Amino acid sequence: NESFYNPIMNNIAIEHQMYQNISNNYKKQEKDALIYEYYSSIEGELFICGIRGCNKKYRTKNGIIYHRKIGCKFEDSDKRFICKYEGCNSKYRGPSGLRYHLIHFHNEIPEKRKD
Repeated sequence: NESFYNPIMNNIAIEHQMYQNISNNYKKQEKDALIYEYYSSIEGELFICGIRGCNKKYRTKNGIIYHRKIGCKFEDSDKRFICKYEGCNSKYRGPSGLRYHLIHFHNEIPEKRKD
């Protein structure tokens, strides 16, 4: 029984460890939502968003991390800025996202707040 170096298995082990390190850095609730399904195939690796209803796939860990940080459209627990138009279900994390939406999708130029 000679042991041999298998670069594919070594890469999978390294990627798995990197994944573990990344997911350990998130808070519990974020970590629960960041259940990545890792696939290794001839074409490469795919990281799939773990939010129910979202089937976004990324070839890099950074892609899926960016997707989750910036906003998966199926995750709206922290999106407090809601479009006022009937039938429009758009929600945003910040006022600038809602402002952009109103200008580009409803042709409305919202008044700037006077603070």
